[in-house]
Amino acid sequence: MPSWLSLWDYSDPVASEVRLGEAAEAATDPDEELVLLTQVARARGLQKHYEAAQDSLDLVEMSLPEGDAPSRFYWLLETGRVLRSSGRPHESRPWFEAAQGMAERLGLEHGAIDAAHMVALVAPSEEALELHDRAIAMANEATDPDARRWRASLLNNQAWTRFERGEHELALGLFAQAVDARREMGDEKGLAIAQWCQARCLRELGRNEEAWAIQQVLHATGEPDGFVAEELAYLSEARGDMPLAALHAFEATTLLKAMDPEWPQQEPERYAKLLDLQNR
Repeated sequence: MPSWLSLWDYSDPVASEVRLGEAAEAATDPDEELVLLTQVARARGLQKHYEAAQDSLDLVEMSLPEGDAPSRFYWLLETGRVLRSSGRPHESRPWFEAAQGMAERLGLEHGAIDAAHMVALVAPSEEALELHDRAIAMANEATDPDARRWRASLLNNQAWTRFERGEHELALGLFAQAVDARREMGDEKGLAIAQWCQARCLRELGRNEEAWAIQQVLHATGEPDGFVAEELAYLSEARGDMPLAALHAFEATTLLKAMDPEWPQQEPERYAKLLDLQNR
C-alpha cells in the first residue's frame, strides 16, 4: 500500500488536499511528486471541483515519464475517476482498463484491484457482477496484505449491485460478509458503514426489527449521521411511531443538508419524503 494513503481522509477532502499538496512540495523523488499531485486532483474531484481536478491532471501529464510508471498509472486512474464523478462514466472505462493493465505490469496489486473495481463500477449491471467477482478473486489471491484489505469494499460493491437488481437475499449475504471482513480488519468506521448497509437491506426485506436494532446501536454509539437518522425515520414510520419518525426525519434533513447544501436538489424525492414525515 502506498505510504501516502495515510494522508487521506476521504470524509474530509479539503484537509486531505492540503496534506497531499504539502507532501508533493516536499517530495524528493520526481515520480512520487507526480503521484501525490494526482491525489491532489482526486481530492479536488471529491470536492466537485472537476475543472480544477482536470487542470491538475493535465499538468501532471506534461511531466510524466515514458512507459509504465506509478505516476502514469495514477494519472490514468484519477483521470478516469474525474470523468466518472463529473457525469461521464462511459468515457471513464477505457482509462480504468488502461490503468488496471499498467498496474498489473508494474506488480502494483493494490492499484490493480483499485482499477479493476472502478471498471466494475462503470460496467452494465450484468457485466458488473462478473467483474466484481474477478476483483474479489484478485483480492483473495493477493500476496500484499494491504491489497487483500480490498475484499470488504468489493463485497460491499457486489452486494449493492445485487441489491439494485432486486436480489435482496443474495445482497444480504454479501453485506454480512462485508461486515465480517471489516470486523476482521479492525476498521471501526468501515464496520459502521457496513452495518448500515446490512440494516438497509434488512429493511428492504421487511425485517424491520432487525434493521431497527442495528441502526439504533449506530445512532447511539457513532457520530451524528444523516443516513442513520434517515433510516430510523423510515423504520419509526413502519413501527407506527410518527412523532419519532418526525424527529428522526428532521435530524436527517439537517445533517444531510449540512454535509451537502445541494443535497435537496440532487435527491428531491428523498428530501420530499423526509419533509412529509416531519409535517404529518
